[in-house]
Amino acid sequence: MKLTKEEIMELVHLDGLCFEPPICYNYRDMTNYVRRKGAILIRKRKGKKLIAFCLGDSSGGNIITVDVHPDYRRQGLGRQLLSEMLGRFRALGISKAVSQIAIDNIPSLRLHKSLGFEIRHILYGYYPDGSGAFELVLPLTPECKS
Repeated sequence: MKLTKEEIMELVHLDGLCFEPPICYNYRDMTNYVRRKGAILIRKRKGKKLIAFCLGDSSGGNIITVDVHPDYRRQGLGRQLLSEMLGRFRALGISKAVSQIAIDNIPSLRLHKSLGFEIRHILYGYYPDGSGAFELVLPLTPECKS
């Protein structure tokens, strides 16, 4: 996916508002994710301002991150983004979606579970600071074509 340096910096900035170090992505990591083959990026804006995005990897059905600006939370944007990403995965024939969520990220855990994700593993020491994450999985069924 071709993004300008400014567009990547915009993603990094919003990610930094959503997650504290070491969970938030730096410029290098974000660049690697958005430029890898199979990257899917869905963005929501209010005017020119980026207010939310979801980044996924279609090669493994992985949800890399769902970020919603703190001023725009609890308006359904996270659900909308995640649902759209799952729809894209289904359209590509991906059989399951996988997401890693910090153990203390209760809002994200609730969102994922409400969409049918189930906890598969606890990943101890997943983040650089030693904190853990849940790995959640959602089996995907193909979209119906009528």
